Amino acid sequence: MVAFSIPYVLTLAGLLVVVTSEGILAVALATAALQATVAPLQALIVSRQLSLPLLASLRVLIPPLVAAGAMTAVLLALNSVISDPVPALLVEIPIGAAVYLGALWLLAGDELRRLRGMAFPKAAASSG
Repeated sequence: MVAFSIPYVLTLAGLLVVVTSEGILAVALATAALQATVAPLQALIVSRQLSLPLLASLRVLIPPLVAAGAMTAVLLALNSVISDPVPALLVEIPIGAAVYLGALWLLAGDELRRLRGMAFPKAAASSG
């Protein structure tokens, strides 16, 4: 994975240099396009390294993609209502994060609880 990360970081840096002059939306779109291109390749590599079927590796991408779609829909609606950039950021960042996390919790709550238990074993043991 490290060997795969180096070209990814270099490509991302190049994209940022090229599209930064076009604005933050262009940077976001370039980053999203790069990730959309790289994620399936990463899933293929992981599935081969772990001897898993490719569909099993790709299946884990469904909840974050659906959550990102829900967040995008809400942010586009808010963006059409709030035109001033500063209030837009102050409103859209927390609402976008809440929508993404809420959708992810609905779609993959068990996995999130399991990851939390791995990341914070003492907290999981005392709450469980």
